[in-house]
Amino acid sequence: MRIALAVSFALVAAAPFFGRWRANVWLRKNMPAERTVDTVPKAA
Repeated sequence: MRIALAVSFALVAAAPFFGRWRANVWLRKNMPAERTVDTVPKAA
């Protein structure tokens, strides 16, 4: 039970960082490079 609690806490703590990383990867794939350079610092 303690291990499951630790794993769930780690997932909750990492979720915002992982979500932002996924969004940055998606933006780089789907937008021109000059637009991602402008938008990523504003989002962060």
